[in-house]
Amino acid sequence: RMEVNFDDKIALIGCDVSATRVAAGQTVEITIFWKPLALMEVDYVSSARLEGPQGQGIVAHDNLHPGEIPTSWWRLGKYVIDRHLLAIPADMRPVAASLTVGLWDRAAGVPLLQVEPGGRKTDAAPQCGEVRITSGGAGNIPVIQHRADYIFDSGISFLGYTLPKDVWMPGENVNLTLFWRAEKEVARDYTVFTHLVGE
Repeated sequence: RMEVNFDDKIALIGCDVSATRVAAGQTVEITIFWKPLALMEVDYVSSARLEGPQGQGIVAHDNLHPGEIPTSWWRLGKYVIDRHLLAIPADMRPVAASLTVGLWDRAAGVPLLQVEPGGRKTDAAPQCGEVRITSGGAGNIPVIQHRADYIFDSGISFLGYTLPKDVWMPGENVNLTLFWRAEKEVARDYTVFTHLVGE
């Protein structure tokens, strides 16, 4: 359980993630639990956001009325369940993404400030968890004909390869499929090359 105070108006008391490991192209559901600390006249917008290690935005979703109820209608002693669906971009590279949440005054265009235990106010969004994004299409990988188990220093595993046939005639194109897996976030781009070596 957590409790984050937003300007003595709303408390963030919890956050659930439908999956902590999600493939690119898939959707993850975020459930945020709010508690009003005071009666409000302003309708605040809630936001859920996934960010990369350097704070770069990956995907975000706003709810105009958190929990489908305008915050000006919230009543003390009641909890609000606020759901967000975050669609991971299909071309997203593997990364460990941080989940942050926040509240905004839409009319003024400013965030509702977080009140730290010492009373200091900050516009930093609290972190609610982590989601590991993996390569897309993992559920549709064909059978690997020739399996291998080799891990490069870069954190990339070579899983094996597939050839549609074993004998090729001169002039034919060799259709070779290689299978790779990222074991961690890869910091740079690599070039794959193959050699055909005679016996």
